[in-house]
Amino acid sequence: MSTNLFDQFDSVSYDNWVEKIKQDLKGKPLSVLVSRPEPDLEIKAYHHSANIPKSNSDHLIRNRKNNDWLIRQIYSASTSNKKLLNDLNNGINNIGINWTKQNDFDELSKNVLFEHIQSDVQFKSLNDALAAQVPANSIVAFDPIALHAHKGKAGIKMGDFVEFYKNYKNQNSVWVSGYIYGDAGGSTTQELAFTIAHLNEYLHALTEEGFSVKEILPKITIELSVNENYLVNIAKFRVIQNLCKLLLEGYDYKADDTEIRIYAKTASRYLALNDNHNNPLRQTTQAMSAVIGGCHSLTITNRTTGNEKIDNRFDRLARNIQLILKEESYLDKVIDPAAGSYFLEHLSAELVTKSWDLFLATENEGGLMTGLASNLIQDQIESNRSALIRSLNNGDKTFLGVNKHPNGTDEWIKPKAAVTKINDFKALEAFYLENYLHEKGNDE
Repeated sequence: MSTNLFDQFDSVSYDNWVEKIKQDLKGKPLSVLVSRPEPDLEIKAYHHSANIPKSNSDHLIRNRKNNDWLIRQIYSASTSNKKLLNDLNNGINNIGINWTKQNDFDELSKNVLFEHIQSDVQFKSLNDALAAQVPANSIVAFDPIALHAHKGKAGIKMGDFVEFYKNYKNQNSVWVSGYIYGDAGGSTTQELAFTIAHLNEYLHALTEEGFSVKEILPKITIELSVNENYLVNIAKFRVIQNLCKLLLEGYDYKADDTEIRIYAKTASRYLALNDNHNNPLRQTTQAMSAVIGGCHSLTITNRTTGNEKIDNRFDRLARNIQLILKEESYLDKVIDPAAGSYFLEHLSAELVTKSWDLFLATENEGGLMTGLASNLIQDQIESNRSALIRSLNNGDKTFLGVNKHPNGTDEWIKPKAAVTKINDFKALEAFYLENYLHEKGNDE
């Protein structure tokens, strides 16, 4: 007869447990066990079963048989067909292609067996998208909100997006580039909130045209950034499904067990030009966090150096990092390995609450596109970005090889000064933290 080991011990109440912690702290306040991984997130280092929130994993949309994900790499017209085929033969099973023109696409994708791999084609204009001939099983992406936000240009035409959707009604065609908010320096709470607001703009436009949420739902792909906060990333990729579910309820649609496709892409902020051999180390832990959180596809990015040999080496490392996480660490075998962690359940609950509140506040101000036009969104992201810059320069954040332990044998590369582009409104561009270091890093 089996027995529960924990039944052999007396239970400890939450109050008694906290009292014991206070004794162990020897007069120090409990606040010393509270930290802020991001300016708008507060976490405690102690948790008890008595005060754990309702488990987010209870209503996470989970019907997967494993935690497998696709290894994605992005290609442009300048990439050779030989390189693309070589990458596919060496582990890539998800390709993203930035569209330029039909001839370039045909040349790049020659002999690619699209029926056996996942692919997505990214368009920058409606005319290109409407004229293109792409594989029938490819995800097609035309995200006018992200394109305009990246350029700081007004005049977002939701009618263009609706026309694009109608043209590709038999393909997955609702791509939400939530990545741009995190990559511009936004906090995790901000990225989640603005991503949901971004998706809401498209849902509203399509449902106004008579399309049902049930029809739209399986066509949605959301791309999120992966930043340097390991545990926060895990929570982020766990709760995005919850936030989508809350949004769908606003359209009187009760989500079933259908998972929305979540793509992950490592952010720019901790990619360094100096001592750049540390970049893959940072990206390895970032990749782990996205995978443990449950992303469906992962892209590890590189800060291009202009040296083809070095850039190709980093592409190979980006691929091999993911292969090691699968073939040697077996991270694709366990569904939601973070489930049951009191800490992560608290963090997940906090992220859902704060992100949803910020989403509602954004909607009350007129929605995402109004917020972009008035720079409300950009100013909030800029506030978080400023906090990151302060933490870099006062030493609170360690950026290995940049503000701590720089490689003294290499000539220091001075990054180009960052310039905020303002056209019709502030552009959301990639944020490189290294660019804001006051002086060359030192160990003081």
